[in-house]
Amino acid sequence: MAMERIVSYTAGPGEEGLAISAWMKKLGYSQHQIGRMKFREKGICLNGIRARVNRTVSAGDILSLQLMDIRAGGEPAPGGALWADPAPGVGPLQVLYEDQDLLVADKPPGLVCHPSPGHYADTLANAAAAYLRGQGISGRLCLLGRLDRDTCGTVVFAKHAEAAAMLGRQREAGTFEKIYLAEVTGTFPEGQEKGMADMPLRRIGDTMWMEPHPDGKSAMTFYEKIRDTSRGTLCRVRIRQGRTHQIRVHMAFLGHPLVGDPLYGMGAAPLGVDKEVPRAEDTDLHLCAFSCRLIQPFTGKALQIRASLPSWAG
Repeated sequence: MAMERIVSYTAGPGEEGLAISAWMKKLGYSQHQIGRMKFREKGICLNGIRARVNRTVSAGDILSLQLMDIRAGGEPAPGGALWADPAPGVGPLQVLYEDQDLLVADKPPGLVCHPSPGHYADTLANAAAAYLRGQGISGRLCLLGRLDRDTCGTVVFAKHAEAAAMLGRQREAGTFEKIYLAEVTGTFPEGQEKGMADMPLRRIGDTMWMEPHPDGKSAMTFYEKIRDTSRGTLCRVRIRQGRTHQIRVHMAFLGHPLVGDPLYGMGAAPLGVDKEVPRAEDTDLHLCAFSCRLIQPFTGKALQIRASLPSWAG
């Protein structure tokens, strides 16, 4: 079966006299989303009847929105990704949280998040799609922010495009945020246990490696020492922008590469364009997206979801 998702809102005194389109914008829906829902069979209804978005509302009116378009035969509308069955060796999905709109998984290290050249079925996204198919659910699955292959922790999927759009705006506003645990080499001098790296990043040639450079894209990383460890320092890290390898590059540039980082630590600098990417089984990167904080886009509930604590952070 396919999942049908309809959300309803009741107009209060503050919505009296508003056009439906203005009410929807007040609820956080973009003009693009409104336009998308207008063409669904039950896309925008007022008191159970399909309505034009210029219609005004009264207190007590009920607005119903169809968040996912279901075609005849129970199939989702075109545009959703078709996911292959997960390759052998991809373990069952470890679900941290799930509701009608969101799926949050605990990604192990060494697993690619999303299909890419050389990784068409051995990914977390394939495992997530298979998990939903096992429940008899078909539809669009949108990945909200990837983790590096060697990073573990929380990965959020939206089950339909409207949830993805709402969470995308939360990321821009900073209300959807991940907290990372990183074990870095070395210790921080007194007074420098907390800080920020504000360095634009760019890709080195046509490789996967990144470097700080004035011509790069803006990137900010905030770190705070938690405690000393036998290998260095355990830190709590937050980022803005979420560039490729952002935490790894910034911490290495600050003189504290991540423990087990084969690209930016362990004698890997300076980076050469002819270096090969290390195999997953040869890496042990101490970086975990330990928790994510967000607002459930249609209920308004604040969520904080935590991954399993890696052994190196225990």
